[in-house]
Amino acid sequence: MSAQVSCPVFRCSKTSISPCTGHRRTCEQYYCLSHSKGTLCDRCERLKLSEMESSYRVMLRDLERRAYSSSRTVGVSVLFLISLVLLGVALVWVVRRDNQSSIPVFVFSLGGGFLGVFGSLLWYVTKAREYMRAKSVELDLRYPGFFDYCQQWQAKIDKITSKRTYLP
Repeated sequence: MSAQVSCPVFRCSKTSISPCTGHRRTCEQYYCLSHSKGTLCDRCERLKLSEMESSYRVMLRDLERRAYSSSRTVGVSVLFLISLVLLGVALVWVVRRDNQSSIPVFVFSLGGGFLGVFGSLLWYVTKAREYMRAKSVELDLRYPGFFDYCQQWQAKIDKITSKRTYLP
């Protein structure tokens, strides 16, 4: 003879299928099929997900920090320094204004300086994103669901930064 245990959720008339294994501690509650997630009850599953999300958030911050520090390569730094030198040449030309025939040098140095700064910043951010994507896939092998968490985080960041608010 088997005893049937009713589900402890308010107004749930179904019978329980198995006890909750608990998260970090024993739960010792019995739940029906609709109020359980695998071997955990809804409450233990929420606790597990919130703990996992907070640990993923810490891992993501650490990953982001490592990505931006590793993307500062020699190529990015040299391009940035060359663009600063070109901007310095343009600034010296504006201050001196000795010779009108050196206008092409001014235009070249000013344009090259701005393109170099923009290009180095773009290269820096692109390398950081590539690093984050590669490492998040690698971390997903050890911590299932981490890559999906990173993708959701990146989608939220893209959504926030794509909103354009214009003040009248």
